[in-house]
Amino acid sequence: MTFLRWAPVLLTAFTLAQTLHASEAKKLAGKGTDAYNKKDYQKASGYYGKALELEPKSGKIIFNSGDVFYRLEDYSRAGEAFNSAAAAGPSLHPKARYNEGNAYFMQGDYQKAAASYRAAILSDPKDANAKFNLQRALELLLENKKNPQQKDKQKQDQKKDDKKKDNQNKNSGGQDKKKKRQKDEAKAQADRLLEMMKEKEKSAANKEIQNARFGNKLKREKDEAAEDW
Repeated sequence: MTFLRWAPVLLTAFTLAQTLHASEAKKLAGKGTDAYNKKDYQKASGYYGKALELEPKSGKIIFNSGDVFYRLEDYSRAGEAFNSAAAAGPSLHPKARYNEGNAYFMQGDYQKAAASYRAAILSDPKDANAKFNLQRALELLLENKKNPQQKDKQKQDQKKDDKKKDNQNKNSGGQDKKKKRQKDEAKAQADRLLEMMKEKEKSAANKEIQNARFGNKLKREKDEAAEDW
C-alpha cells in the first residue's frame, strides 16, 4: 500500500515539472520574439534555442526559430525548422510549407521549392503568394533544363541572379522572347497543377458531404500563424 500511495505523488511532481518547463519556455520564446522584432536575430536565435531545450516539440517555437535562421541567411537550417513545424500540427502546415519553399528557393533548389509551394497550396488554396512563387520556381526549372550551365551560377549567387538575368535579357530581343515563352510554359504548368488540386478538393468535399449525411460532422481547423509570445 505504501508503494501505491507514492505513485500519484510522483505523477503530480512530473506534471508540475512539465508545467514549469512550459512556462519557462514561453518566457524564453517571448524574449526571442522581442529580439526578433528589434532585428537582433542572433540574440533571438539564442532565446529560441534555449526554449526548444525545454519544449523541443513546440511547433510554434520551431516555426519562429525557422524565421530567425531565414533572417540570418542560414537557409538550410531554416528549411529543416519549417519542415519540422509543418509536421507539428495542421494549423502551422500551410505557412510552414510556404516558408520552407522560400528557404529551398534561396538555396537554388527550385525542384524542392516547387514541391513545398504545392503542399502549401493544397493546405490553403487561397494562398496567392504560394501560387506566385510556385510559378516562379517552375520558370527557373525550365530555364535550368534549357541552360544547364546557368544552374551553377544561380547556386553561387542566388540574390544577384534575377538581376543578372534581367540585364542579359534586355541586351537581346531574342532572349526576351525566349524568357516570355518559358514564362508562359511555366504558367501553363502551374495552372494545370492548380486545376488538379481543385479536382482533389472537390473530391474531398464530396466525401465530407456524404459523411455528413450519415451523421458524421467534420470540423475544419483554422489555419493560424505561430503566435507572438
